[in-house]
Amino acid sequence: MEYISEQSEEICNIKQINIDDLNISQLNVRKINDLESIENLADNIKKNGLLNPLTVIFNKISNKYDIIAGQRRYHALKKNNMVSVSCNILNETMSEQEQVSISLIENVQRVNMSLCERVKTYKKLHIQYNNDSTKLSKLINIGKATIDKYLKISHLPDKILDRLDATNNDKISLDYAVDLAKLNILGEDSEEKLEKIINLINDVSRDDRNELRKCIINDEKYNGCDFDTYFDKLVGKRDEYRTNKEKLKREKEEELKKFQKYEAERIAEEEAKRIAEEAKRIAEEEAKRIAEEEAKRMAEEEAKRIAEEEAKRMAEEAKIKPEKEPDSSDSSDSSDSSDSSDSDDSSDNSDSSDSSDSYDTYGAKREEEKIQNKIKSELSKNKNSPYIMSTNKIRNPILQNYYREGLINRYKKCIISGMHMEVCEACHIIPFSVSENFDINNGILLNSVLHKLFDKHYWSINPSTLCVEISNKCNDFEFLQEYNNKCIDILNQYDDTKHNLRNHYDIFILKQKNIDV
Repeated sequence: MEYISEQSEEICNIKQINIDDLNISQLNVRKINDLESIENLADNIKKNGLLNPLTVIFNKISNKYDIIAGQRRYHALKKNNMVSVSCNILNETMSEQEQVSISLIENVQRVNMSLCERVKTYKKLHIQYNNDSTKLSKLINIGKATIDKYLKISHLPDKILDRLDATNNDKISLDYAVDLAKLNILGEDSEEKLEKIINLINDVSRDDRNELRKCIINDEKYNGCDFDTYFDKLVGKRDEYRTNKEKLKREKEEELKKFQKYEAERIAEEEAKRIAEEAKRIAEEEAKRIAEEEAKRMAEEEAKRIAEEEAKRMAEEAKIKPEKEPDSSDSSDSSDSSDSSDSDDSSDNSDSSDSSDSYDTYGAKREEEKIQNKIKSELSKNKNSPYIMSTNKIRNPILQNYYREGLINRYKKCIISGMHMEVCEACHIIPFSVSENFDINNGILLNSVLHKLFDKHYWSINPSTLCVEISNKCNDFEFLQEYNNKCIDILNQYDDTKHNLRNHYDIFILKQKNIDV
């Protein structure tokens, strides 16, 4: 600092002084009120040592050293029971004014100095330096505007200044104090008058105080008029402020209600629009579903009609077959035929029963060829149709009917349970999604339950032994266990079918071993 550098020759004598030889100077500007801060400082010194020596000057009258700066450190050292203290000893010839300046300058730069003390210190320094704020600003390295702000409020009563450091509802800000100082209310009763004004302003919420203060103090100048008259004007201003605040509050509430109403209408409109669009989408999907179901129904009816016509045609062909295709070259056949016609009724019934349980291999193959030709014809005829698909993964119901008809013609009943053909389904050995064909050699006739379990590889047919094998996952399926190891001899006639069964059986074995396929 400038002043201390000027006095550097006076403050260079540092030595240890017995703590009992120290007194607090009457010129020291700092007043000690906060005992808790002294205890904290004592703990800090005990931990880190004394970082800054005390500034003292010898007093010839008391024959002891007066503390010019370092009063708090002195009390902390005494609390720690220190015997001696490191001190800067000033020249004994230094004037009281110079001693006060050093005390002021050192204390004003303490971070924990109260605002009230700071105001009083700046005022004393300002007087010391001939009311020159610029010189004082350079000396203590604090902005001139800050110093001027403290000087503006220096004439306020002590009780008002104490509010700067208050921690409760009585606290006022530095700007608040500056506004009060602008009123220039002086005299013995100035404290009472200022208290009335503060209480008037504090009669509103904390958030509104700054706004009200600026409104009533800046608009209504005191100018030394009758205080009661002036105070009545301030009360009127406060009431007007409250009225305007309430009015503004109501306007904001009304504006908020309007906005909320608008927002609710907007949300309702958007919701109605969304619901309408959703209803439209659902209606379109439903219409599409109905159209697809109707198309499917019509296709099934058409397939059924074609199947019935074909069955009728085949029945008619079967009736006229002996007349159309007589075998005159084989006399033994004619003889057999006549022998057959001469047999008794019981023999006819026995032959009929045998034919229904056995398969006419020649006739079955011819029927299969016819059905396969119909499938090929259907594929060729409808290959460009947007509805009838051929080898896509969407099954053509007409072809599926032909496919089932071919399997019924081949197997006549469920090859495992022996159930009637009417409750049986056409089962692809290699799934349709993989094979994408209606080859009869890739199919067997099963009832619906066995069909589903076959597709899930819960059971399979060993292509080598043609015996049924049940998965160990189906130990609780008693109805299925009764078919375990059953031989399906009819499959011996169809090598391509056995070849396709090999694929299904291999997957069945892998799944038995819990291997993902």
